[in-house]
Amino acid sequence: MDTGNNNVVATTLRANFPPYGRDFAGKKATGRFSNGKVTSDIIASTLGVKEYMPPYLGTKLTTHDLLTGVVFASAGTGFDIVTSSMINVIPPKKQLEMFQEYKSKLITFVGEKRAGDIISKALFVLSSGSNDVNQYFINPVTMAMMGRKAYGERLKDMASEYLTDLYNLGARTFAVIGIPPISCIPYQRTIAGGPLRDCAEDRNEIAMEYNTKMIDEIERLKNELPGSKFMFKDVYPQLMELINHPEKHG
Repeated sequence: MDTGNNNVVATTLRANFPPYGRDFAGKKATGRFSNGKVTSDIIASTLGVKEYMPPYLGTKLTTHDLLTGVVFASAGTGFDIVTSSMINVIPPKKQLEMFQEYKSKLITFVGEKRAGDIISKALFVLSSGSNDVNQYFINPVTMAMMGRKAYGERLKDMASEYLTDLYNLGARTFAVIGIPPISCIPYQRTIAGGPLRDCAEDRNEIAMEYNTKMIDEIERLKNELPGSKFMFKDVYPQLMELINHPEKHG
């Protein structure tokens, strides 16, 4: 989701150097962890808003940028403050502060009434949790504090609080993306998948717990937050289908 916010953060987790960006416009590494577009760009272009989503930080934002959307995401962060602090990326609370700052700028440009209307009609996409799963298994303190299912429940609670904070700042339409089968990525297979580099199922247990709990939590938020619209996309089963049966999908 991050399109370059980490470029101006004192972290080693950056993507502003080759080979990142080799298929991007101008073959430039912009801070996107991709050879081209990232999810936030794809969503914006698919909806016909604009081709690329600028990061909120490190960019000379135009009025058009403010009117059509920016990215507050920080690669490597999560719902848990411990996750972002381990690699010094932007934590959720700071991202909310960035959004409040953005809102103030928008009010300056178009007035409070129109700014509120723009924000209430905007789509807020939340994709987080994978880095929290990684953090859980490399942080003995977190593992000692709670079991895997309990941590999945905790992530659900933190996600719900974050969405409620956004709602209180004027957001009304949300798309929430679930945690994928994180244990099946090459890194996790290597460090925890054994000699055959299988998916490390213990990692996936947290993801499945979070996704299951979030389905019910989204319904609760819909009922408790007047005027809100939520969509939760559980990508886990579809990705597992691709992983387990690649021959069926080309």
